[in-house]
Amino acid sequence: MRRSHTQADDPDTHTLLDLGVGLMLEPQSEVTTDLTQRVPQLRWPTREELVRAYNQHSGLRRSKAIVEDRWIRMADYHRDLIAWVVQRVETSSIHAQMDQVAAAHGDEPVSTPEAYRIAAAAIHRMLGEEAFPLWAMFTSLAATNPAVNAMMRQARSDDRERWAKLADEHYAAAGREPLPGIGSGDIAEAVNAMSYGLALRYLTDPDAFDHDPLRAGTLFAQASLALIDALLTPPTPRDAMPTMGHAVVNMPLAAAG
Repeated sequence: MRRSHTQADDPDTHTLLDLGVGLMLEPQSEVTTDLTQRVPQLRWPTREELVRAYNQHSGLRRSKAIVEDRWIRMADYHRDLIAWVVQRVETSSIHAQMDQVAAAHGDEPVSTPEAYRIAAAAIHRMLGEEAFPLWAMFTSLAATNPAVNAMMRQARSDDRERWAKLADEHYAAAGREPLPGIGSGDIAEAVNAMSYGLALRYLTDPDAFDHDPLRAGTLFAQASLALIDALLTPPTPRDAMPTMGHAVVNMPLAAAG
C-alpha cells in the first residue's frame, strides 16, 4: 500500500480490493476511436464508487476516509488492485496446485492418477476465479506497460522457483530427470503456458469445450502429463509401468476438487 500503515493485510483492505475487482468486471465503458468505432476500455473504480460499494457491502455509512486512510491517490489503489488480481489468480490456481503436490508427495513420487486429478482441478479453479478475465487483460497490458510487466514477472518468477523445487523432488523420487539441456523450470514454464492458454481459450470460446470446464480440465491434465513425460528421461526399467503419457489417455473424465 502507498501509505505507511499497518493495514495492508486487514480485512477492510482486502474487502476494498475485492470490491474493486467486482467494479472492474461491471459492464465496461466505451470510447470512440479515430475511426468512430466504439471499443471497450478498462473500467477503473473511482473513490466515490468504491466507498459506495463498501457501504453497500458492509451495511455501514463510512466516509471516503475508509479509502484515503489506505491510498492517498486512486492511482495507488489501482496499482495495488492489479497486484491483488494477480495474487488472486495465482493463489486460486497455481499456488493451490503446488500446495496439493507438496501435500501428496512423500517418500514416493506423486502417482499419475493423483497428478492427473490435481492438474484437472487447477484448470477448473482457474475458470471459476472471478478475477481471471481481469488477469487476462492485465497480461496483455503487461506487454507494453513496464510497471504491470514487473508485477507479473515477479509473481511468475516466484512460482517458477517453487515449481522447479517441487518438480525436482518428484522426478528424483520417480528415478527420472529432465532431458539434457532442459531444466525443471523450463518444464514448469511450458506447463503453465499451456494451462493459461487453455483457460483463455475456454474464456473466449466455451463452445469448443461444450461449455464444460471439466472437459477443459481433463484435456489439460492429459496434455500436461504427456508433455512432462516426454521431457523426462525414460523410467527404469522401461517396462516397469506405463509412463504418464500412456496412462493418462485411458483415464476417465477428471473430477474437480
